[in-house]
Amino acid sequence: MALHVLEKAVHNPDKYVPFEVLLTVREEQGCVGAKVLNSAHLQAHWGICLDGETEVGTAIVHAPTKLKYTLQVQGKSSHAALNPEDGVNAILYACQIGASLPTGFLDSETTSNIGIIQGGTSINVVPDLCVLKGELRSLEKANLSYWKEEITKRVQEFPCIPNASLHTSYPLPRSILSWEEAYPGYHLSIELPSLRRFQQASRLQGINPRLLSSRGGGVRQLLECQRDSLLCVWDRHGGDSHLHRTVPFI
Repeated sequence: MALHVLEKAVHNPDKYVPFEVLLTVREEQGCVGAKVLNSAHLQAHWGICLDGETEVGTAIVHAPTKLKYTLQVQGKSSHAALNPEDGVNAILYACQIGASLPTGFLDSETTSNIGIIQGGTSINVVPDLCVLKGELRSLEKANLSYWKEEITKRVQEFPCIPNASLHTSYPLPRSILSWEEAYPGYHLSIELPSLRRFQQASRLQGINPRLLSSRGGGVRQLLECQRDSLLCVWDRHGGDSHLHRTVPFI
């Protein structure tokens, strides 16, 4: 969509008002490009983010805040065949904790997922470290806060049975949970001039504009928090684009 607009503007410059183009990188890895953007370099007071999974003529006016969490579980390594009794399996313990955490739809506004597990060096070594990484996102701040506390509580209260034969300065296994905000949510006012122009333009094209909430997110949230009324978010696809699935789509 963006390249199509640029092509038309280049060939028919008199039909377009001046506009800026912003391309960001590595959105799926955590909006790496958008996070370091200095919006002071932009002259535009509002913009359109071409990202989403709905039909043309749709604006996303409500999107969630997303938190990322990392659970690090420490155990103790040993040879799995010669002296397994001296080891504490961090992967086993981490998986038990992970299985106790809420995932999927937690309520009508909130979802959670565990997407990465890392640990171990060899199948004949009791692993001494395992890391689980997950996310929590919600359209409502109160719900987000509640479930963050619930996940933290479940990790902290998960039963730990230390290996009494180990001589360490602290009980093993032990777990450390940390949180990080990936991006903030937003809820745009329907009175924004950018949304009014978007709706007017859609109707001129014979399209009935729709203003929706989305559980997705990314670059648009980071840009929105840098400048008020910067984004009027609408979408590039003509239907379900099978995001993050193995179904091909062009």
